[in-house]
Amino acid sequence: MESWTLQPSFPVVTCMRSAINKVHLSQMPFPVKYKIDSAVWYVPLALTNGQQPDFTPVGTFPRIWLTPERPELEVTVAGVDQISTWILINGEMTGYYRVLYDSFSYQLIINQLLSNYSVIPDLTRSQLVDDAFALAAVELLDYEVPLLLVEYLSSAKDDFVLPIAVRHLNYMKAVTTEPDHIALLEVGRKSFTNFFFIIFKY
Repeated sequence: MESWTLQPSFPVVTCMRSAINKVHLSQMPFPVKYKIDSAVWYVPLALTNGQQPDFTPVGTFPRIWLTPERPELEVTVAGVDQISTWILINGEMTGYYRVLYDSFSYQLIINQLLSNYSVIPDLTRSQLVDDAFALAAVELLDYEVPLLLVEYLSSAKDDFVLPIAVRHLNYMKAVTTEPDHIALLEVGRKSFTNFFFIIFKY
């Protein structure tokens, strides 16, 4: 427990697809005002995937650990035999950390949300959106990714995730001065007008 009680911040777990059924997992501190670039934690991990999605207590029980002695590793994800299958870790927010995926993995998750968002449960969807916006805010991720993650809201009624998206988009609107970010918001308004009409009413 000392890794959690005696140092500030918390982990960001990076999940990078390295093959059809393999991911490379590593950890780093979520950026805070303290300089803790070398901080590491004992991090419990559970994985699921689009071919055999399991968000039950059994499916979200941690079976892999990142540790201070082994802060990164490559694992095989059982049940995956197609590169088009998404892979998720920390389903149902069973661990206290944020997750950063590679761009290909994000696109697979976005595709799932657009085709049938209910395959991924409410809590896990909210985690994906909250993590992506938070990681974009500290420049670990391009803002285009969280905006694409919430694009499905333009044609779906998801009252669980909508307030989270509204909060982050209002923050983004309030603090954005960079031309690229302003342009993204404008593209978002034009691409899914009904959704952004709701957002900009708040």
